[in-house]
Amino acid sequence: MDKDHRQNGQQPTGIGSLQELLQKAEGLLKHQVLESNLVTFPEDRQDVLRLVRDVQICRVALNIQHEELLKTKRELAKSNQTWFDVFDYAPTGFFILDRQRRILQVNRAGARLLGSERGEVKNQVFSRFVAPEHTSRFLDHLQDIVENQSKTPCELALQMRNGNQIFVLAQGQCLPSRKSRTDLFLMAVMEITDRKISEKALQTSERRYRSIFENLQDVYYEAAMDGTILELSPSIENISNYKREALIGRCLYDFYVDPNKRNDLLNTILKYGKVIDYEVNLKDKNNISAFFLITAKLLRDANNAPIKITGLMRNIDELKRAQGMLNAILAASPVGIFLIQDNKITWANEAIYKILSYEFHTLIGQNTIILYTDRTEYERAENYLNEAINQSGIAQIETQLLRKDGSLIDCYIYASPLEPHDINKGIIRAVLDITVRKNAEEQINLLSQELMRAHENERKMISSELHDRIGQDLSTLKIGLDTLLDNQPIVSQVTQHRIAELSSILQTAIHSVRDLSYDLRPPSLDQLGLPKTIFQFCDDFSKKTGLDVDFSAAGMDDLALDTDTEINIYRLIQEGLNNVRKHAEAETVFIRLLASFPNILLRIEDDGKGFDVKQRLVDMKNEKRMGLRSMEERAKLLQGKMEIKSKPGKGTKIVIEIPYKKGPDRASEKKTHLDR
Repeated sequence: MDKDHRQNGQQPTGIGSLQELLQKAEGLLKHQVLESNLVTFPEDRQDVLRLVRDVQICRVALNIQHEELLKTKRELAKSNQTWFDVFDYAPTGFFILDRQRRILQVNRAGARLLGSERGEVKNQVFSRFVAPEHTSRFLDHLQDIVENQSKTPCELALQMRNGNQIFVLAQGQCLPSRKSRTDLFLMAVMEITDRKISEKALQTSERRYRSIFENLQDVYYEAAMDGTILELSPSIENISNYKREALIGRCLYDFYVDPNKRNDLLNTILKYGKVIDYEVNLKDKNNISAFFLITAKLLRDANNAPIKITGLMRNIDELKRAQGMLNAILAASPVGIFLIQDNKITWANEAIYKILSYEFHTLIGQNTIILYTDRTEYERAENYLNEAINQSGIAQIETQLLRKDGSLIDCYIYASPLEPHDINKGIIRAVLDITVRKNAEEQINLLSQELMRAHENERKMISSELHDRIGQDLSTLKIGLDTLLDNQPIVSQVTQHRIAELSSILQTAIHSVRDLSYDLRPPSLDQLGLPKTIFQFCDDFSKKTGLDVDFSAAGMDDLALDTDTEINIYRLIQEGLNNVRKHAEAETVFIRLLASFPNILLRIEDDGKGFDVKQRLVDMKNEKRMGLRSMEERAKLLQGKMEIKSKPGKGTKIVIEIPYKKGPDRASEKKTHLDR
């Protein structure tokens, strides 16, 4: 029986040999009561007994084999589930395709790559998801797998369901089957979109940097520690008259005017690891020298041993010449110029030392506060200059500076940053001594005041003559003419009519003389004071012109003003109203006169057509009109200032601020003029 089993039996997968199985079954039967032991057979039929025993052994063996098969089946099912989970949850996309490239199976990652659910992907032709420009590449890849068992991956662009395109790396292999070894394909697909984007960015960057390298104005170089030139940018040809290829491999020492300077540069780089703007003198192919600035860095290997130097060279020969010319110009300039960093003087030309009477170089390192008369003026000027520079990049201010001998000079200071985008690198200041000009201006101002005072005195005298003498004489003449015929018994009508005409002409002349006298110098100014005189003038002006004039004054009644200030305020209002009448086309004028110690404020505002202030100031220089210019000059003569505010269609407002100057007490003055 055992022999028959050995001859005819087949060893199942996962189970031991048939002999081992029978021995195991026979061992189990030793502990059991066999059916053959319950039946008595004749001795000549013992072969039947053996046959029964063999059958029982085979039955036990079959049971053991059945249990082993069930166990193997369970383990196989568990193993299949494990491998399915690995397939399904793998981060790489897996696709099983049939001969027509239809998708039979796809894992979760594969479905995500296509932007679809697995049910939507199954039975779809895979090439449908391949970008049209890569379809032939995909088909060639499958053909290569079939014919050459190729395992070379293939880069493809896939089209997702939402229209987006991704890049993947696909690698396939054949899955053998009973029918044919090319029935199925297993495709492993990994997304490489980020890598492709990075590669594209790298290629763009390489092209850009290659373009920069080839068009670099400065010279990029790499040199070995012994000075051998390893690399140069093409810009070397513009400054050396050498071809780039002819220089690579040569030694840097050959191009130094003084080769020892190369050793100094090398030692500095070895000590600090780099140099910035290191000045050297090099010569070109024609042995012509030029100055260069070198910025370089030392590169080391993994053992910290120096291997080479990389850096940039910039030709500064033109800059050196320009600096020499600039230094000569600064040295010869009469304008004092100095550089300030952190409120300290770091450089100054000769002129500033002459202006301030300091010995040469003694201002370097000094705080700028020593230049001012006191801390108040220092803070005022410095704060203004710094704020103006921060706002507009340039500043100017008029101030007084203190010379070393203690005397004061009037100066105009101009300031701007050395580098517009980095004020920390320093502020350049130019000091213009305007002491002589200020003295001349003061003299001119005094002469102008004297001229105006003389002019007003002349007008006052003429006004007095017109009012007190000519006016009185004309009045007397009119009275005599009116009473000429009082004692005559008979007077013809013609004579009476003629005398009446002459009397009327005399009356008109009297009014004209009095008006002229009033315009030249209103007598009421000395008798009634400034506010009442202005009020009377505004009232008369309104009646004559039809212009509504609204005048009011505050704090002026008990104010004792000097004669110049008083008459000039009157003239400013007089000129202001005449300007409104001639040009503004206004209906109402508001005039406000206010005492606000230590100043007097005058505001003239109309509701007329207005104008563009900037354009009008430009036009004033080319026009013969003196209205606004005369008012401005008159305000300046009083050490005051005038501001004009206006817009087309919005009316005009003139604000004048005049320092208060006290005059004699009006009560102590004698009244020498008659009422008008």
